[in-house]
Amino acid sequence: MTTQTAAQPTRRFPIRFSPGPAEGPGLFELREIEKNRLTLSQYRGLGGGYGEHCIRLPNAADEQSVVAAVRAIEGNRRDHPKCWITVRSRVCPLCVAEGDLSHSVGWEIRLADACAVHGCWLTDTCTCGTPLSRQRRLIAACDYCGRSLRFARTSAAPTPLVEMSRLLCHLVAGGRLEESNTQLPDEVTTRLASMRFHELHLLYRMIGVAGDPVYPPGMLRSLTMLDPLEHSWTASTLAAEVIYRWPTGFHDLLDWNRRHNDDGYPFCLQRTLGHLYHDLFQHLRGDVFDFVRQDLQTYLALHWRGSTARSSRIDQLPFLKRRWVSASDAARSLAISHAALLDHIQRGDLIADRRVTKAGRSRIVVDRSSIDAFITARLANTCTLDQAARVLGLKRSRLRRVVRQLLPSAWLASDQQWHIQVDEVEALTRFTENLGLIEALESDELTLDAGMRYHRLSDAALVALVDAGQKGTDRKPVGRSGAGQGLSSWVFKRSTIAAAQGSHAVPTARVGLTMPQLAEHLRVKQEVVYFLCRVGAISPLPSPSPGYRGAMVSWTEIERFKQELVAARELAVKVRSSPRALIVALGRQGLEPMYGPNTGCRQTFYRRDIHLATLVDNLRGSGPASRPRVAL
Repeated sequence: MTTQTAAQPTRRFPIRFSPGPAEGPGLFELREIEKNRLTLSQYRGLGGGYGEHCIRLPNAADEQSVVAAVRAIEGNRRDHPKCWITVRSRVCPLCVAEGDLSHSVGWEIRLADACAVHGCWLTDTCTCGTPLSRQRRLIAACDYCGRSLRFARTSAAPTPLVEMSRLLCHLVAGGRLEESNTQLPDEVTTRLASMRFHELHLLYRMIGVAGDPVYPPGMLRSLTMLDPLEHSWTASTLAAEVIYRWPTGFHDLLDWNRRHNDDGYPFCLQRTLGHLYHDLFQHLRGDVFDFVRQDLQTYLALHWRGSTARSSRIDQLPFLKRRWVSASDAARSLAISHAALLDHIQRGDLIADRRVTKAGRSRIVVDRSSIDAFITARLANTCTLDQAARVLGLKRSRLRRVVRQLLPSAWLASDQQWHIQVDEVEALTRFTENLGLIEALESDELTLDAGMRYHRLSDAALVALVDAGQKGTDRKPVGRSGAGQGLSSWVFKRSTIAAAQGSHAVPTARVGLTMPQLAEHLRVKQEVVYFLCRVGAISPLPSPSPGYRGAMVSWTEIERFKQELVAARELAVKVRSSPRALIVALGRQGLEPMYGPNTGCRQTFYRRDIHLATLVDNLRGSGPASRPRVAL
């Protein structure tokens, strides 16, 4: 017999029992309450309750094993309350008929809906239809009609559910998976070998609740709604079937969610896979769940044809380094437009293929190795912004603002690093070397370096002076100073620099709108305008206005943008539909937008061409009754 410590309660009622190694704590307490004819409050007041202090066995060896099991059950019930039923009470009619409650711990585990001994469904209602209370007076009888629970209806449960219920009952008592008598496939046993009770139950619960797209977890106000068997059987059977057939069952579950949530716009994992994708990465943390994430990544690498959201948790994981990537991902990694990507594909610079989805939509995918080879060849004759700034004698911040005007072939990569053609830098260097060397400057002469340092030479004036010098106009430099390097050593007349500072020195085509003004002019948010500038759809210029250091967009560039691209919002007005419905309708016809949510832009833009005009005319001519709608 175990010795009670001062912290353990003294059991002050006549009939006391010792819990079995697989007996449920609730059933054990109900058994003592029934025999002593007590109420629950009286039972608690007299020191009753489940725990290690209740064990009284004559054999010390048996006692040690029971103590370990009771201690594990008590700890799991205390530390992981989400795994335990709190509303209803369940029984196995066959166990009641045999008078054996020694394996009743599974009756109190949430979603363990099958008996671990007989392999049948548990029941939580009497034959009269009354739910079984956790505080009923008799264990084996209904409080309402007094009928024995052995007459309750039951039937054989599915094999996966029975095996999972047995495994949960074994783990909750502190057992290990390899010591259980469950008949699980070897591949499943390998993945679950290191799991403890609460970890397996968490996986079981997440798959059963979040994996069902028909009854998403948003319909559950709390997990107690799963306590009645009429609600829990759908989640338990689904989870048991998926885990029993892992990873095939898991991939089938993902495919089911993908088909159910497919609304014709499958560009976001959280939107396509519903709550399942979010819950898997939100709740299944730790090394023990690595196999879940790996199998999810394997499925996405084989079947996913959309563009993973840049804000998702798996954006940087290795599985995205798959062979084929979408055209949008390829264009973003190369920092070029979709039209330029198609040109490179037609010229054979990139290897691409056209895929047709199950919904009949046509998608272009690009071979990743050809993208890497293209980037390597493109970077072969380039230099960084820092290197070019040192050669040209400019500050990095200054060159960054005017790099597109001084070096037109410069391009901004997806990692936000500038790549500049060495040939263009060498051309400016040769032009500088051909200028005559001036040992001592006259009073009316000034270097570009002094103009930028002491005379607040604007970016627009700098560009105008460099352009004039290369074209050989009357504002060309008179020589170069030996004290400077590159462009900063160019020597101009003070009158020339003063004239360039005026607005008349700025070409008329460069006068336009600031970014906020352009956003208001196009009726879009400012972040959309900045995105279009980053991807090259709009080419901004340094501001010619003195004191304003922001970029501007010329009216010529604005007109070019309007002629080449059109917003989905404008097209939707023509066809008398919503922008979202129009995007879906055009996508079903195989036309994808140039910029949109799949490329990181909040607004959707299409390139103006004959194909787009034809599709819009067809949609507009179909009439209001057949306007495009989102497929539900």
